[in-house]
Amino acid sequence: EELAQKDGSGEEIFVAIKGTVFDVSAKKAMYGPGGGYHCFAGKDASKRKTLDDWCVFFEKRYAIVGKTA
Repeated sequence: EELAQKDGSGEEIFVAIKGTVFDVSAKKAMYGPGGGYHCFAGKDASKRKTLDDWCVFFEKRYAIVGKTA
């Protein structure tokens, strides 16, 4: 899957929440390998109940780069 390839092992880091894919590459220290939020990189984080309210936060902070199927 394309999203799984954007896990920080390359230049781009994407995180999906509720069907929206965000480019979080600008925060590589947080989402890249070794970062505190790396567990979300290249994944659909919608299943994490703690992220239910994060969609609005992400929409304000990060570029939307697509939608999941």
